[in-house]
Amino acid sequence: METNLLFFKDVQVKIGAQVILKELNISLSPFQHTAIIGTSGSGKTVLANTILGKHFFSGEKISPDYSQIVFVGQQHLFADFTNTRTNLYYQQRFQSSEQETTSTVAAYLMIDELLARHPFLKDWLKILSIEPLLEKNLIQLSNGENKRVQIFKSLIYQPKLIIFDQPFIGLDPATRALLADSFGQLSQYGITYLLLTSSTELPKSIKQVYILTDGRISTPVTKSDFETNTLRYYSPKASQGWNLSDISFEKKHPPFNEYVKISNCSVRYGDKYLLKDVSFTVLPHTAWCVYGHNGAGKSTLLSLISADHPQAYANEVYLFDRKRGTGESIWDIKKNIGFISPELHLYFEPSATCQEAVASGLFDTIGLFRKLNNEQVILVEKWLKILNLGHLSNKRLNTCSTGEQRLVLLARACIKQPPLLILDEPCQGLDEQQTQHINDLIDAIYNQSNMSLLYVTHYHQQVPKCIQHYLKLEKGIATIHA
Repeated sequence: METNLLFFKDVQVKIGAQVILKELNISLSPFQHTAIIGTSGSGKTVLANTILGKHFFSGEKISPDYSQIVFVGQQHLFADFTNTRTNLYYQQRFQSSEQETTSTVAAYLMIDELLARHPFLKDWLKILSIEPLLEKNLIQLSNGENKRVQIFKSLIYQPKLIIFDQPFIGLDPATRALLADSFGQLSQYGITYLLLTSSTELPKSIKQVYILTDGRISTPVTKSDFETNTLRYYSPKASQGWNLSDISFEKKHPPFNEYVKISNCSVRYGDKYLLKDVSFTVLPHTAWCVYGHNGAGKSTLLSLISADHPQAYANEVYLFDRKRGTGESIWDIKKNIGFISPELHLYFEPSATCQEAVASGLFDTIGLFRKLNNEQVILVEKWLKILNLGHLSNKRLNTCSTGEQRLVLLARACIKQPPLLILDEPCQGLDEQQTQHINDLIDAIYNQSNMSLLYVTHYHQQVPKCIQHYLKLEKGIATIHA
């Protein structure tokens, strides 16, 4: 009989007084690659941390030595050369002077020394397409490139078990396919993997599937059985809609004629173009979807609009009827923008509560650094209440589920009712039900306000109904269609 690589019997995990995981029974044999599916907040990350020895538990557990388990999380923050900053702020990616303070991929991996010690990693340079990234600065990596580097680094330790937490989020279809294929080759190198994922992201190499719901786990089924009978095993509830009647949306005359106007804009570093001859205009109360592959130029385009990119001054970029570089401050621009990104929650202080996170949107700061007046307190509480987050008001943002964090940060982006709302991958890491729930909320906000919308995604088929225009980016070149 084959020895279990990982075995849980009647495991229960409590954090504080709250039981998070209950009566868990899990069994993995070597090379029995396994997926665990569950909604945001179901307990997947707590389960991963329990396997890694970070939570106390009751019940029986068998697993490899912790040194033989590697965890690859959803996001990763690099330190600079001085190792004094772990949170490289968003704007740094676009500041050429800042790139000198961050390592190249080759230096970060110590690639020559690595390959001398572990010759098998030469295979993975090709499998994960790492070679073209070696001379890039870490700060310049797209989400997909960053993910590939982290997976490559996880192999250095030659683990018996790798736990991947939502590895496909934020990636374009080609990169998702590359990673899924690479996972199938892990067995050849003595590695088993455990995948925390959605029901739609199951690589061919997966052997069995568990469903985690409210801290309880199902009996395992085969991948083929799950795919044939998905709705029987996993059927998220439909979105119930939103009631925004408690919020008074101002429908006054738009304060500007054009919120964004970019004409024949090009951004490049050396001979490499990140954007080439891009032109588009955002008028009052219009809704755009911006999409494209990893590295297509989406982040660069957003950085021009959010006033974070220095090359805006060398281009025809008008924000809110004013050309960049004509005396306006960055705060003059940001007061007109509400913004959310997949990594924004990482830049808040660990002690920041959900109430403080929402309130910070009134002042365009990452965190709350001033006392609220009574009117502002009431407004914050209204937004938390209508998003069914009132019970989280005093809870720390970083302890909330991914879905809860997205709603908190959406409230932060909307609370001042800015002319322009920029939503960068607002549904990243959410399941189908949660994505529909968020998109229904975005529709409700758009339909009841005068705000314009830029909705950035890799999944342009899964967008709010209010979207009217599409801007596709491919290798820095824009195509516009309805």
